Amino acid sequence: MRNQCTFGTGFILLVGGAMFLQPVHSFSMPCRTSLAQTSVRQRTSLEVVMHPVEKKGKAMEEEKSTEKAWTEVEGGFLPNIGHLKEKFGLTKKLLITEVTTLQQYKDVVAMADEELVVVKFYAPWCRACKAVAPYYRQLARQMTERGVKFVEVPVTQDNSVLCNGLGVKSVPFGHIYHREAGLVEERKLKKKDFPVFRDVLETYVNGECLLPDDDDDR
Repeated sequence: MRNQCTFGTGFILLVGGAMFLQPVHSFSMPCRTSLAQTSVRQRTSLEVVMHPVEKKGKAMEEEKSTEKAWTEVEGGFLPNIGHLKEKFGLTKKLLITEVTTLQQYKDVVAMADEELVVVKFYAPWCRACKAVAPYYRQLARQMTERGVKFVEVPVTQDNSVLCNGLGVKSVPFGHIYHREAGLVEERKLKKKDFPVFRDVLETYVNGECLLPDDDDDR
């Protein structure tokens, strides 16, 4: 049985110095305690209904996360190292930044925070460029932790003005920029030239500066 509270309205009669409340009509409504109990019951009911849905959604998220963490192979599963690095914040910054426009070149090279920036110009169809690519990536892995930024620019018809303006007449070709001195080195980057390029870069990293040789082939 629901709890009822009765309220009345009326007017005051003054008879012989005594006051009497004359009711006009009265009405009933659920008491505050009853309303509170009803609200609690409704809220509890909602929680019971919503809980399985939330639990199912959480289980689906965990299942998706597990699928990303493992790669199915013949005979079992292998851990997805890339996903684990991303999950635990171990993803390293981009090793080599690709630039294709003049504005990107200004933003990435001219406005770089690093003290030294190395740029490789190459053509996707060039065999010599493909031959030197693994050496350039290896150099980037070695020098990035030492504060050197590595960039590569694919030479195409769309950015031919950029490459011509920078004096790139053949590929593969390399530039070394210093934050204060600007362009300090322009060198060929063929496979046979790469050891010299690496040694020159090492001198700049160590704070040295090689004077140009008259017989230096650039």
